[in-house]
Amino acid sequence: MLLWLGHRRQIQDWETEVNWMSQIARRRGGVAKITSCAFAMVVNKLWTARNYIRFKKRPFSSEQIIKDIVLHIHIRGRNNSTWRECLQMLPRYPF
Repeated sequence: MLLWLGHRRQIQDWETEVNWMSQIARRRGGVAKITSCAFAMVVNKLWTARNYIRFKKRPFSSEQIIKDIVLHIHIRGRNNSTWRECLQMLPRYPF
């Protein structure tokens, strides 16, 4: 997801990532807002996948998580002109 959004950085521990995300969230640009949304979606989808695996005892597809996040961002971006401009510069799908 980071590479898809144009962020070239090494993934760090949780606290460092949250601090980095807090700095990104303070920015006003479209990519910053999309990155904030993607971060929230990743946390939500991973928690959902964890619960699915734990309680339903079935595997959860990581590709499906990414597809859900990308679809959500593209749909939400249709109604936001700032997002729309940024999304047009990104590849349609991260892979």
